[in-house]
Amino acid sequence: MPTASASTSLLNPSRSSLLMLVMTCGWAITVAMATACPTCIMPLTPASSGISVLMRWRSTICRRSFNMCGARLVLPKYRISATLRYPLSCDIQGTIQAFAGFANKTTANNVNIFIALAPVAWVYHERAVILRILAELDTGPILELLGDREFYLPNVLHKLLPDACVIYPQACNFLLEFIMGPSNNMNVSRISYYANYEPNPTSVINMIHWSQLTDNNNFQKFDYGTQGNIQHYGQPTPPQYDLGNITLPVALFTGTNDYLADPEDVAQLKEALPEGNPVFELNEASYGHADFILAPDAARLIYPSILKLLQKYNN
Repeated sequence: MPTASASTSLLNPSRSSLLMLVMTCGWAITVAMATACPTCIMPLTPASSGISVLMRWRSTICRRSFNMCGARLVLPKYRISATLRYPLSCDIQGTIQAFAGFANKTTANNVNIFIALAPVAWVYHERAVILRILAELDTGPILELLGDREFYLPNVLHKLLPDACVIYPQACNFLLEFIMGPSNNMNVSRISYYANYEPNPTSVINMIHWSQLTDNNNFQKFDYGTQGNIQHYGQPTPPQYDLGNITLPVALFTGTNDYLADPEDVAQLKEALPEGNPVFELNEASYGHADFILAPDAARLIYPSILKLLQKYNN
């Protein structure tokens, strides 16, 4: 299960935790921490016992985008594709990394099925406020303002956030909506607990990459500008990810109310997949981006179909 913030998948009680349900059915689970920044934190709860965590971190990773390091978490260089036979990506960073990685045909050699919850590749129609703001800015001013390393809340603010959520839950709701859009299904009584672990860090370069994709309606590698692209890619424009190269079965779980995996962008993703994919689709009309992992009723509405897919493609 490659995911940008592995902690998110472990925040709910066992009865509504996807990983725990999968594990109790006899599946071994490896969580790849694709954020890979030093301040990324993970809850040590009963729900995380028995789950192996794979995290590679170097100081340079927090200066990269998903196509420079994150996508490699599913590439043979890190030899994870040999052990993850059923990639189950549950967030914005995890799905886009997987689609970028599986566009390389050799990546999927040992994978039976890719199950994408809230799937993201194109983001031109996304409605999350933070990405829309960044899309209006040039790369230079962003780097000058934030530097080229970690994109994260200040430590003091993150420490105060859980208590602030208890006192002003509306403010925390606003923060979540600012980052990933609204949720009508989340257990609001647990928001202060979620705030201990979310939002998780990424890199400034990665956020710039997201803003580029929001602005140009392409699913492509990082745009360094004409001269930088020639230096990095040998061509003046960034290479496009060709999802027609994906050779493994893909299952999509989508939400009509998902601001990050907007229905129009998901439709473009489906058109880009080769004939025969997706092999399974399930749309939950009321679901926002985080609901596939944090909504209590996901254990009833979403997870049974996931378990059936894992069993069907267990060969």
